[in-house]
Amino acid sequence: MSSQLLDSDDQKRLNHELFPLPEDLKHEYPFDAHFFTTGRGHTLHYIDEGLNREERPCILLLHGNPTWSFYFRSIIRNLSQNFRVIALDHINCGLSQRLSPKVETTLSEHIENAHELIAFLQLKNISLILHDWGGAIGMGLAQKNPEKIKSIIAMNTAAFLSRDIPWQINMLKNSVGLFLIKKYNLFAYPALFMASQKGLKPLVKKGMIYPYLKEKNRAQTAHFVLDIPLKKEHQSFEKLQKIEISLQHFAQSEIPIKLIWGKKDFCFSMKFYQKWLSFFPNAETFVLDNAGHYLIEDETEIVNREIECFLNKHFLKQD
Repeated sequence: MSSQLLDSDDQKRLNHELFPLPEDLKHEYPFDAHFFTTGRGHTLHYIDEGLNREERPCILLLHGNPTWSFYFRSIIRNLSQNFRVIALDHINCGLSQRLSPKVETTLSEHIENAHELIAFLQLKNISLILHDWGGAIGMGLAQKNPEKIKSIIAMNTAAFLSRDIPWQINMLKNSVGLFLIKKYNLFAYPALFMASQKGLKPLVKKGMIYPYLKEKNRAQTAHFVLDIPLKKEHQSFEKLQKIEISLQHFAQSEIPIKLIWGKKDFCFSMKFYQKWLSFFPNAETFVLDNAGHYLIEDETEIVNREIECFLNKHFLKQD
């Protein structure tokens, strides 16, 4: 499948009735929809835009919670002029298939889905751009495919264990929080106001929350919260611990790494930025003093400029 016009069988399998997109969102997010089916039989949506040149890496964008590939739309438009750009919607997120709300997905499954995607697309050279949960998922993918990773850009994210969790999120890590998120959208909706320092435009708010308007479509925003490992017995603790250990491999390699950080993020604070620097002291960095968690929305032009300059410096200078 490679069209936004889906037949009834496609709609039934995806189980979310999000197609076709409203006209105003199509204008803001004007990309063809692509799908692939994982080994577990789950259908994931991804964007695939731009030029495919063997001498240049493919850009792989991995989002977090509660966003989707819509969050990367400006980066997709900008980078697709010189690179092939792929943005995945994780299972239960964005325009990907919705599983039963009772089925909890974990960090390991998200990593495996991304791994299967790059195998399906036969990607050999990848530049990662990671945000929020995309950091742990992306570095987990890198751990499985170190030879394919050519650069990493991390933005307000983590790929290591931490107990530094905001109380607003920690209070939701229980059955009551699960109910509130699923029933009243008490994660994606507050994020529209809390995650941006400068405030989101009405159309951007509509796009960000569009996949999570219906109760049946928002379970993953709760499952991501539940999957934050704070204790050793947590299902994802060991996996994230192994990812953290693997960061040393990339720190010792010559792979270019850049940190772009919104300084006023209430969630991934500057403590996380400093933690990244402890692993990658030679990383290129850029801190946005007036940006929050949704730094791409707060400082669209600056973030795109920093990403483009980084990639051009390392990959276009040889052309």
